[in-house]
Amino acid sequence: MEADRHFHELQQVLHRQNGYLSYGQAFYPAETVELAAYNQQDAVAYTVCLLILIQSTVMQTYWADLSSYWQEYWKNNREALLPNLMKELDAAFALAREKGELD
Repeated sequence: MEADRHFHELQQVLHRQNGYLSYGQAFYPAETVELAAYNQQDAVAYTVCLLILIQSTVMQTYWADLSSYWQEYWKNNREALLPNLMKELDAAFALAREKGELD
């Protein structure tokens, strides 16, 4: 049942909220998004989840500690991604740094 709720809430984030998490979604579906943002085995899901976290934090609709995601991405995951996915994440992290959300 929890998986169904996470899935339903994630669909709402993607289809009704333009990919932005809200503070009220700290558990559903944010927990799933945050877990997927650490697991690069599915490169597309990994990238989408990181982009959701980054844009939500930059636009202040949700807060995530982007420093830990950046470190994991840069040290362990970046080089394994396809160039187009790497380019999108590099740009998103650069924007987060520019907006003061990343040290």
